[in-house]
Amino acid sequence: MVSSLTRIYGLDNLELIEDAVQDTFKKAILHFRNHPMPDNLQAWLRKAVKNGAIDLFRKAQVRQKFSSSSGPGFMSMFEVFSDREIQDSQLRLLFTICHPDLKPKDQIIFALKTFSGFSISEIASALLLDKENIKKSLLRARKKIKDQKINFQVPTGLQIKMRLDAVHLALYLLFSEGYHSSSQNELVRKDLVAEALRLADLVLERFKNYETSALMALMCFHSARLNSKVDDEGNFITLEFQDRSRWNYQLIWKGHMHMSNACDAEFYSHYHWEAAIASEYATPESFKNTDWKQLEIYHRKLQECAPSSLNLLNLVAVLIQQSKLEESKSILKGIHPAQLKGKKHLYYSVQAELYKKKGEMDLYRSSLIKALEKSNNSYESRMIKRKIKE
Repeated sequence: MVSSLTRIYGLDNLELIEDAVQDTFKKAILHFRNHPMPDNLQAWLRKAVKNGAIDLFRKAQVRQKFSSSSGPGFMSMFEVFSDREIQDSQLRLLFTICHPDLKPKDQIIFALKTFSGFSISEIASALLLDKENIKKSLLRARKKIKDQKINFQVPTGLQIKMRLDAVHLALYLLFSEGYHSSSQNELVRKDLVAEALRLADLVLERFKNYETSALMALMCFHSARLNSKVDDEGNFITLEFQDRSRWNYQLIWKGHMHMSNACDAEFYSHYHWEAAIASEYATPESFKNTDWKQLEIYHRKLQECAPSSLNLLNLVAVLIQQSKLEESKSILKGIHPAQLKGKKHLYYSVQAELYKKKGEMDLYRSSLIKALEKSNNSYESRMIKRKIKE
């Protein structure tokens, strides 16, 4: 809705547009307390937001501007809310937000706020930043778009590659927050996962890009396992104990299809290697059939491509599964928990697994206690408590 209204009213009025959409949903919540839901809720909301936008702009005494940024000539509200136009408007807004004149951090924050509907708190949690930084970043991005009169359009030619990298990162972060939420009381947010998949599919349909295909494959492989990450009692279930009959094998098949297309690339991005890793976890019939040697190769390739403490920690976890304990210990010594910021608990969880494999159960337990102290997610905390109790 925000994307479609921006098509008419232009980016200059983005805050008013967001207010109109927010107001519509507020009214809808109140309205449906006393009235039955319509058969086509989406159509009802579209009609309501059209009327709400007109009222809000009339009150604000803002005239409709039809500059090159908001499209040629007059477009009726009916045209703006057609399915094809909605998709085009969403792509325009996504690529506008990921404009190279905006700082990379501002692009991501602005995308998560404007395009994906994250709250200030959610963005701060996802990016490990404080709320004031998020607010300043949003103000900077809005001012830059207004001052430089950045066009509301999908780029062409060389500009596509410049912006696609930022678009991929925005979608990757959106998916990651859905797949393993930074929220204290949620582990999985399926709405964000679905939105990331839908948007990535839009980008892929338009550009047929190898990195986008790899990103789609990565999302599909991980999404396939969502229904088994939490059991009926609300407990976080690790890969080893997941009920594989609950996996979505159609999504795994789609993941392989996208991976096949992605592998035609001359250069493999970190999305390629992450997708390859996700594929190895999603393909075997049982945990004991996991190909840890192949996973080690992929993790080393990922670390070469995109070195980070978190990627290195994941490599250690794979080495532990192969009983390469001395190498695991050596690599672990080179990782400082502070480098992992909000994911420090993962360091102590992997350290605990190393001690368990070596049979040093007192150290195993003490590492789990440290992991529990650093965990900020209630699902993960309950899982660690279960291990300590056992």
